[in-house]
Amino acid sequence: MYGIGIGLDCKRPLPELLTLAKKAETKGFESGWAIHYHYYRDPFVVLAAIGSKTSLALGTAVTNVHERHPVALAMSAASLDELSRGRMTLGLGRGVEFILRQQLGIPYDDPAGYMREAVEVIRTYLSGGTVTLDGRFLKVRGVRRDFPQTRRVPIFLAAVGRRALQLAGEIGDGVVLNYCTTPGYAARALVEVRKKRLRSGLRGFGVASLIWAMPNVTDEALSQGRRTVADLLSFPGLGDSLFEFTGERPELLESIRQRYFVPEGRVDLEGAAELIGDRLLKSVVIMGGRRARSRLREYTEAGVTLPILVPMGEGQEDATLESFASR
Repeated sequence: MYGIGIGLDCKRPLPELLTLAKKAETKGFESGWAIHYHYYRDPFVVLAAIGSKTSLALGTAVTNVHERHPVALAMSAASLDELSRGRMTLGLGRGVEFILRQQLGIPYDDPAGYMREAVEVIRTYLSGGTVTLDGRFLKVRGVRRDFPQTRRVPIFLAAVGRRALQLAGEIGDGVVLNYCTTPGYAARALVEVRKKRLRSGLRGFGVASLIWAMPNVTDEALSQGRRTVADLLSFPGLGDSLFEFTGERPELLESIRQRYFVPEGRVDLEGAAELIGDRLLKSVVIMGGRRARSRLREYTEAGVTLPILVPMGEGQEDATLESFASR
């Protein structure tokens, strides 16, 4: 559906992202995905720039459903789909609890329940229907888009744990797996997705995954990689679900979090990074150029249909594009 995608980290300057997307297109990449996190650049602005200058398929990987009203998210997705002539996919996530609750004062009591209502609102709006929902979280009455419908914009849901994966299988058009996934995790995740899609199978269901790539293995890239992996594993829930498939002992995750733990214990990232050994790093990062394609096949054979490659480390962009170029 989208071939190999390139991840566009929205914390980076927009001109750099536009240059990366243009280069990716010339190398045969078929999609560009705006990787959004709290307080990064607006992913819809990033994709508007990319969509106006390239023919890449576009997607958010992902933007959270709490900081903007679902109708506003739907309006942005529909506008981008019109701009790109039908190339838009809306990837949605739950956001990070301590940021939403503690920093922004946004309730976060039942993220799965809120996601279900948000997707209903967004899908109805995108389909051209009238949105009326008297939900537990969302009260929407008589809302309808005031510009012509283009097509049915796919909605992908970010998911890590069992319940979130099953929800994606139930109400999503696809799923977005996070960084730090192994092929083993991807295969296990699809088991959970299928539990809610037994009747329809996986026809038309996309399985996207953010996958780190480090073609040039340098000391600087390794150091950055270890810090990045340690930071991600520090997140409650997220790190626990992913760590199980790395082949490492559970005591290692505990040791990492004794040094660096989100949200209250973000003290010693360097100390936590020192605990990330080569075996752990290689399990979640495609490292080196020679085996890059065979490592990517491990993910696609596990069921990933939309690999989104994200260069890890400074100066890794061009090498990533070369390693996975199709033309």
